[in-house]
Amino acid sequence: MIPLNPYFKEERNISILQDGVLGMVLWVDDVRSVPQGKGIESFQIIHGQFIDKASPIVAIRTDIRITYTGHPIKTFFSEGYALDQARKDVDIAIDRAIEIQKRLAPEGEFISASELSDYIGSKPYFLYSSVHQSDISSLLGLMDISYTNYQGRESFIINTDDYVRDMQRLYDLGFSTVLVPSKLYGEAFRFLSAPLGAYPYLLESLSLFSERYGNV
Repeated sequence: MIPLNPYFKEERNISILQDGVLGMVLWVDDVRSVPQGKGIESFQIIHGQFIDKASPIVAIRTDIRITYTGHPIKTFFSEGYALDQARKDVDIAIDRAIEIQKRLAPEGEFISASELSDYIGSKPYFLYSSVHQSDISSLLGLMDISYTNYQGRESFIINTDDYVRDMQRLYDLGFSTVLVPSKLYGEAFRFLSAPLGAYPYLLESLSLFSERYGNV
């Protein structure tokens, strides 16, 4: 079976995702401010044993989607026109994504999302937080974590080789967690944990946004 993969291709250090949205991956230490605002749909903070540096990475999913803008009649009659127009549409979209990168991390080092994804989710168990009292900073450096923030809504996915130990640690830190049936959903959670793989509509459909304690 071919593994689930959120990526289509990478161009000019920008990831083009399977749904046509553009994204980028940077070191958290290189980013000047919280990646929110114009042009940004959501962001992930990812950290764990698979990353050599002490700094986590931040995967930024933009609201820029590649859309074909060619004339329908010219497209029908001319393959060359269609290809040229498609190339222009891709270049314009990537230019817009690079402008976001320059705003957030003008000297930041790009990281290949697809290459890094090969190392994420390699442990046998996944947990997610249903209710939380603490924030992401309390988990960084303690376990393999993929955190997503979508317009203030938060998702915490943890990959572990000892779910009993980590469920207790998470409880002590203020997180109520659920063990994922790995045989049924392991591949899907590996997809969601990957850089730029946490599509907000998938997190929503699987009820993976965590409620903050006091709001439930």
